[in-house]
Amino acid sequence: MNATDIDNLQVSNNNRTLLFNAVVLVVVVLSLYESKNHSYLLFHTLSEIFSIMIAFALFIVSWNTRDYTEEPNLVYLGIAYLFIGILDLFHTMSYKGMNIFTGDAFYANQLWIAARYIESLTLLGFALLSDRNRRFPRIPYVWLMALFFVVTILTLLSVFYWQNFPVCFVQNYDDGTGYQTSFKIISEYIIISILVVTALVLYGQRKSFNPSVYRLLMWSMAATILSEFCFTLYVSNYGQFNQIGHYLKIFSFYMIYRAIISTGLRNPFHVMFRRLKENEQQLLIAKDKAESASRTKSAFLANMSHELRTPLNGVLGYAQILTHRPEATTFMKDGLTIIEKSGQHLLTLINDILDLSKVEAGKMELNPVEFGLAGFLDSIEGIIRMRARQKGLTLSFDVDEAIPEGIVADETRLRQVLLNLIGNAVKFTDKGGTVTVSVYPSAQGKGRVSEKMAVSGQDTAPDSTGIDGEYGTQVSLVFKVTDTGVGIASEHIGTLFSPFTQVGENQLRLQGTGLGLAISQQLVKLMGGKISVDSTLGEGSTFWFEAFFPVTDAKSINDKAISCPKTIVGYAGNSRTILVVDDILENRMVLAHMLEPAGFVVHMAENGKIALDMLAKMKPDMIITDLVMPVMNGFDFVSQLRRDPVFSKTPVLAVSASTYPLDESESKKIGCNDFISKPVESEVLFDFIASHLNIEWIYMDENPQKQDEESLNHLSEVDLSQLSFPPREDLEMLYELAVLGKIAQIEDLTEKIKARDSRYSDFAERIRKMAVAFDDEEIVALVKSLLDKM
Repeated sequence: MNATDIDNLQVSNNNRTLLFNAVVLVVVVLSLYESKNHSYLLFHTLSEIFSIMIAFALFIVSWNTRDYTEEPNLVYLGIAYLFIGILDLFHTMSYKGMNIFTGDAFYANQLWIAARYIESLTLLGFALLSDRNRRFPRIPYVWLMALFFVVTILTLLSVFYWQNFPVCFVQNYDDGTGYQTSFKIISEYIIISILVVTALVLYGQRKSFNPSVYRLLMWSMAATILSEFCFTLYVSNYGQFNQIGHYLKIFSFYMIYRAIISTGLRNPFHVMFRRLKENEQQLLIAKDKAESASRTKSAFLANMSHELRTPLNGVLGYAQILTHRPEATTFMKDGLTIIEKSGQHLLTLINDILDLSKVEAGKMELNPVEFGLAGFLDSIEGIIRMRARQKGLTLSFDVDEAIPEGIVADETRLRQVLLNLIGNAVKFTDKGGTVTVSVYPSAQGKGRVSEKMAVSGQDTAPDSTGIDGEYGTQVSLVFKVTDTGVGIASEHIGTLFSPFTQVGENQLRLQGTGLGLAISQQLVKLMGGKISVDSTLGEGSTFWFEAFFPVTDAKSINDKAISCPKTIVGYAGNSRTILVVDDILENRMVLAHMLEPAGFVVHMAENGKIALDMLAKMKPDMIITDLVMPVMNGFDFVSQLRRDPVFSKTPVLAVSASTYPLDESESKKIGCNDFISKPVESEVLFDFIASHLNIEWIYMDENPQKQDEESLNHLSEVDLSQLSFPPREDLEMLYELAVLGKIAQIEDLTEKIKARDSRYSDFAERIRKMAVAFDDEEIVALVKSLLDKM
């Protein structure tokens, strides 16, 4: 039912109500008229009872509808008329002939004038309080009721007990005739004056009322004024003017009753419906504002990400380029390594804030891929082990043999979660402590589980990857990180996963943003699990989570073995040309300085329009383009490019500072072959180029001009037998540094080994020469063979 239906229903109800009221009014008037002919006392009693019933009904209706009435001030009238009705009840009982109150005094006239004073002053107060241009303090209903109660009690005491209320009527003859005292007549005119002022105030405030309520109130004012005027004219309590006055009083009370009924019983349905509609509109407005704020926030974060990633692209790009320059000294490489690590740390903070924004907006998604689990865990161990060794910790990985060879999951996000949990364990564990990482199938799903397994009452395992029907077998894996660190107080565990929340010592808090665990928890929830924690202050902590992962056949996995960064010096085959399109000069230069040393011919354009003009005169083998540019952006540029048959198959690589999946998906829809986020990593860039141009790289150690094993200082089995090797701890550290491609640190470590013991000088010098030649892969192979023999 809508507002129009409510209005139509209300009109229909009003018409029926008017007809019913007219019938009731006729019956009441005829009944009173007939009772007058029989006995004036009966007439007076019936007319007053009618008025009293209406007064009490006024209170009952207004009080019970006070919480949703359209005119709250009408509740004040209802309370006042309750006590006016009580005074009128005593007026009726004290009327001559009722024989309830004995004595010669005319109590009825005194109570009448007292009730009319209260009524007129109440109506004036109501009119004044209804002025919406003035903000009067709202009087609590209970206080108002107490006030009228006190006034009523004092009036009754003044009339019946103290008998100091002014005389209002004096009877001269037995037939009831007499005269009204001057006090009575003056009081009636004062009351009339108050009512006239009230009517004028109501007229001035007419826009503050519902039109029908205003009309009813004005009819009541008119009837009350005429009623009081009639009561100034009678000379007998049984006279004609007295009778007319009572008719008008009933009519006056009834009009106020109608006003309260209209707002308290009938209109509330319309009022409540309108308020519901208003609330609905307010909710929609609030929702729009929230969505607008969310869009503004997302746009702000996207812009900030773009603006921060753009200079970071230059910083990290040149840090990579200069580190691999042959003329770079150890000092320079150390400085460049610090620059790169600092830039990566800032990039991590940016990514954390963006991830949190995606989580809050419900836009975080997983991108599942197939990967080898053993190689994945080895790569994480390689990343963390050096950090643990530098703190003097024992790091161990306990991987159950029953885990599958390959799974389907978002490799990047799973790595992010594990690195956060293990990194926290290392950070909060002091020297000499241990950090243990355990990976095993859960007790409820030990090993591989079938497609129709039953876990916790489920017929099938929950699909946490978003891949439906492609993989029939799933496994439930538990990832657990245990440390002997500082532990967490029980009162802090509840806030661990809140954004920007950090616990622990101040010097450790300063090492992070407090976003890692909050983001990790949300990522694990997307995987279908939940991170749990068990910790004892001063003893250590255990974090773990369990999730289901589809299992893949080992043959379908391109397992990522531990690869060491190598310097590309060229590629086999003919020279290739690449067009770089970016409006930022620094971004173009970074890409050019990455590509040119590898043998590519690089052309550059500032925007899509310039690029299209250049393509009219050249045909590059590949195009690398930014997406957000002035004049013509990357989306329009690629769209027009793909409409040209000459370039319909040319590989296009989108490079953007945006990290939102929508930009990546949109770029691929318009024809981009792949997408890379800034800052650009040279290894990632060259991997994409190799996959799309089908070329074979020539690395520094594979260059035909440097194939001489003697120049590369390769060690033979004969060499090994003639050398003394440093302790296992040094070899493990060399292995970790070589795995991570930390050439400068390898050089530093070899110098320390030589300084510590001259017996190891020959070995250390040979390792140093390998490092200078960027032959870290050979270092990995050599050191690994030595470790295996120990």
